[in-house]
Amino acid sequence: MTGLSLVLGDEKYKIAAARMKKAIFETLYDEENQRFYQGAGTDGVDSAWAVDCCTWAGKTLLSILEARKSRAVAETARETFLTSGKSIVVSTEEEHYNTRYSGASVDGAKPYADGYNTPPDIVWSEGTLGYVSLLLALGERSEAEYYLNEMMKLQYCEGSTGGVLYVTETWASLPWEFHAWESVVSSAWLYILLTDENALFPITAKPMAQPMVGKNGIKRGRAAVRAME
Repeated sequence: MTGLSLVLGDEKYKIAAARMKKAIFETLYDEENQRFYQGAGTDGVDSAWAVDCCTWAGKTLLSILEARKSRAVAETARETFLTSGKSIVVSTEEEHYNTRYSGASVDGAKPYADGYNTPPDIVWSEGTLGYVSLLLALGERSEAEYYLNEMMKLQYCEGSTGGVLYVTETWASLPWEFHAWESVVSSAWLYILLTDENALFPITAKPMAQPMVGKNGIKRGRAAVRAME
């Protein structure tokens, strides 16, 4: 709505955006824990913890000029969802089936935390790259580059044809439905973040962040893009 108001020069979209912002903050922002709820219904808010409610929310906060809160939810994501040393699990069990992919241990973000019944402690590439996107927007480039390189491990793992593995371990049943296979969405995330990190959620009210620098990071990044192409 804010974008429409800027592009079309129509005040009604700016007013609508302000109303939406107010409603979202009043209903879904968890001030105590510095994050957003997953949703709300007639019986109240859904208070279960999901990483997207920090990462995507943090990007949205920047787009509506709430940088302080964006940094706060990024810190919540860092403290709550990051996990380390997760190897790609090879298994013939139906719930965890994966006999193709294997590789070194990986650090990244897990999808869920409190509020779910024993959520899987796995690295989820889509969610991790969402976290990277937020870090880049906040200027946390060193940490962002670290997790980009970790996700490249899931691109170059044994068995991969060039796509990014979705998770380090299959959890097939509901409510998880995570599978250890190459993912279009994760590969797209990686491609976007290596080529034009501002393609999603552009911040129109201030200069765009500079491209990632650092000889090693750029070299590895371009190799990853070529592999996907």
